[in-house]
Formats: sequence, C-alpha cells, structure tokens
Amino acid sequence: MLKPRRAKPITAAVLVGLVVLAGVLELAQATRWSVGLKPDSISYVAVARSLVAGSGFATPGSDGALHPMTRFPPLYPAVLAAFSYVTGAGDLIGAARWLNLLLFAWSIALVALMVARHAGRPSGAVVAGAMLFASSPDMMRIHALALSEPLFIALGFASVLLLAAQLASPRRAALLGAAVLAGLAFLTRYLGGALVLAGIVVLLLPADRSWRRRGADGAVFGAVATLPMAIWLLRNSAVSGSAAGRSLAFHPVEADHVTLALQTMAGWVPIQGGWNSLPWLAALGLLVVLALRTPREAQAHTWRSDSLSPLPRVLLVFLLVYLASLLVSISFFDAGTQPAWRILAPVFVAGLVATLCGALRLLRTRPSAALAILLGVLTLAVAGSYTRTTAAWVGVRSREGGEGYGLRRWQESELMARVKALPEDVEIYTNAADAVYILAGRFPAKIPARTIADTRRPNPNYRERLEAMGIAMRERHALVVWFDWISWRWYLPSMTQLARQLPIRRIAKLAEGEIWEYDPARDRSHER
Repeated sequence: MLKPRRAKPITAAVLVGLVVLAGVLELAQATRWSVGLKPDSISYVAVARSLVAGSGFATPGSDGALHPMTRFPPLYPAVLAAFSYVTGAGDLIGAARWLNLLLFAWSIALVALMVARHAGRPSGAVVAGAMLFASSPDMMRIHALALSEPLFIALGFASVLLLAAQLASPRRAALLGAAVLAGLAFLTRYLGGALVLAGIVVLLLPADRSWRRRGADGAVFGAVATLPMAIWLLRNSAVSGSAAGRSLAFHPVEADHVTLALQTMAGWVPIQGGWNSLPWLAALGLLVVLALRTPREAQAHTWRSDSLSPLPRVLLVFLLVYLASLLVSISFFDAGTQPAWRILAPVFVAGLVATLCGALRLLRTRPSAALAILLGVLTLAVAGSYTRTTAAWVGVRSREGGEGYGLRRWQESELMARVKALPEDVEIYTNAADAVYILAGRFPAKIPARTIADTRRPNPNYRERLEAMGIAMRERHALVVWFDWISWRWYLPSMTQLARQLPIRRIAKLAEGEIWEYDPARDRSHER
C-alpha cells in the first residue's frame, strides 16, 4: 500500500511561513482604515487609556470621573497599554491593530505547531491547519476587531499545546508553563475558566500514573492557573462590591441561542444547498466508505478512548467544558451573550485541530493513496471556499473601514461632528455613549435602560433616572443625541417613546440621527 508522502521540515516551514505572511497582509488590508470597534472595544480602549495615564483599571463615567473596571478581566487592556508604551504609539486604536497582526501571525503558526506536535513529523496536515485557520472568515473577522478573543486564542491554545506535551512526557516546566498560560487566558476572558477546568480534568485522566501523581499535577495546575483571577476578583469585590460586575439570576438558554450556535457551526462547513452540495456530499460519502474499510482490529485500536494521543484528548475535553461553561454563563450570569462567531471562536480552533488530528490518525490506520488524495482535495476545497468568502469581506472592509465604530461612515458622521463642536459644558444624553466617547472625546450620559440587559428583567430605577434626565434637560439645558445607526440596544426606550415621556422637541434631523432639546411649551410639571 502507498503511504502519503512526508513533507520535508524546511518545506513545511517555508509553506507555513508563506501562509502566515499572506494572512497578515490580508488582515492589514482589511484594517487599513481602522481596526473594528465594537461596544466592548471602547471599554477596553478606555481602560488602556486609564492605564497609560497612570490611573489604574478604570473607565470614565458621564461626568468624566473614573470608576473601577470590574465587568471585564484586566489582561487585554493591560497588554494593549503595554504594547502602546513599548511601540511608542500614542494611538491605542492603532496599537490594537498592530497587536492583532502579531497575534494573528502567532496563532496561524500555533495551529501548524499543534498539528505537527500530534503528527510527530512535518506533513501536509501541518500546512493545511495553517491554511484553514488563516483563510477562515471567522478568524479573520475576530482578528480585525479590538477585542480580547485574539489574545485568548493565542494564550489558550499555547497552554493546550504545553498541556499535551506534559501528558506525553511529564516535565515540571511544561506543567507550569501550561498553568501560567491558562491563568493568563483566564485573565483575558472569564470563560477562560473552562480552559483551567479542562486542564485539571485531563491531568486526572491518565491511567498510567498513580492517583497521587495525577492529583498533585492537577492541584499544581489549578492553583497556578486560578491564582491571578482570584486576586482580580478579590480586588473587584473590594472596590465595587461585585466580583465580576454581573448579577446572578436564572434565565435559561432559549431556542434562539441553540439555533444561532448551530447556524454558526454549520457555516464552518461550506456546503451550499441545491445541486452545489452534491460534490461535497459525494466526497464525504466516499471518505466514510474508505474509513469503514479499515480492518476491524485497526478500527478498535484507533477509536478506543485510551488510544487517543494527548492533544486531541485535551481538545475534546476543552470543547465539552467550554460549551458547558457557556450554557452556565448564559443561564445565570449574562443572558445577552450570543453564541455566534465571536463567542464560538475557540470552538472553531479546537474543532479544526481535532479534525486534522483525526484525519492523520485515519491515514496512519489505513495508509491509502486514494484516502490521502481525497482528504487533500477536501482540504483545498474548504480552504478555497473560505478564501473566497474572506477575500470578499476584506474587500468590503478595505473600502468601508473596520466593523462597528471603525466604519468610515462613523468616522465621517455629520452628527458626530456636531456633537464634537458643542461647547464642553453642554450635557449630552445619547444611545451611543461609547461612540461619542471614542470618536468625539466627550463623556456623555447614557439614556436610561428600560430593561437590564444581563438579566432581561425590567429596570426598577428606570422612572427615577428618566426623571433625572428630564430635570437635566430643563434646568441645565442638556441635549438628547440619538443615532439611528444603533439598532442592537433593544433594552433602551425608542426615540418615539422618549418624546412621549419627556417634554422635548427635535432641533436637528440628519441622515444618521437627531438632536432634541427641552421644550417648555410641552412641560406641564409646573401645573402639578
């Protein structure tokens, strides 16, 4: 039987290097106007600005005063501030772009390194891993945003690699390195706790070591990995009375959450409907037939749970724990979490590497040229589909600017320009406080929320805060600036509702929104 040809180390390294270069250049093109800025991005940038100014982990309020940051873990804004300081870039948004370019290069190489670690030698699967990661629309989109996911992926899967090395050949340095990286990933995203728990579980699993040794390794890993987060949570409790800035309430996962998650995962397999799906289905069917033709003895050895090499074992445990943690997070801490491309990014990376590990194991069990060619064709087809989708997205972003507030239309907004030109002593209430802060350099007040987004329960303080807003407009001539482009803040009252509840009148109507002021003719409060 023919065996798949092994790639020479230098050849594989050069090809992976070319993939890294191509991916970074494409990301640079997508972010040439600006890195994407989502609402969470503004919080990270604000904290990084506070750190650069020497004011610690804090975010500005509507009065410009700083308040302790507790809602997000601290590592990403800290790295962003440090990167800005080291590079001398005064623009933190620009620093976020350069940081993501480096993280993207590292993560592409890391995926190739994980596959090579499992294969034990250079192979086409190593290049395939780098190519599929670099061309993935979701990975490109994640790294084009000023968010914590790129840093979490870089740290978390480096920890996975060291953890697999520790399981294969126990060494104290690998164990401590994996624990430190897992702790840093946890300090980047609260869901990183799933990585810590998964690490403890896999360290307790190996049957070839004593319970005492397994328990000791699990204890060391858990202690080192959780210590930084424990310190952070104690700090939060001390400065704000809340460990993570979230309320505990039961709001179970809904059908929409499940549908969104399944749709996101289905998008990773680029099978279109209709006749276009027939070649894909035929190739997958042939792959199943070739796999089933493997001798029974080899199949039993291949798919026994105790025969799994350390890397896919760690990845599979991580996938299960991460998804379970996501269910708990949505059900008890943050009902607004959307299990879409951003939140499920670690699932994609783990699934990609685990799939390639499975393909390598299948080729070892049945070293068939036909099977190797079929797997190669499928890989190229998926990478080609990814590349077309990603290239189209990059083309749009290179013309229109980064996503969210990084879009050129936000940068060139006439309404934002008017806000920026207002006297500094004019108070502003708006549904886009984060955009006004990052683009106009002002500290506006937020329009009161009718519903608490985390719990989806009515805001008990809504009427009180709405009255305070009315007083500010009547006595201090505060203005309401409403951006029609903000469509995702469902928990706020609409502008129509505000106009019914407050004595206000519109004084400016632009393409992107409106400006309102106090209207004494509609005020009946003096008649009470």
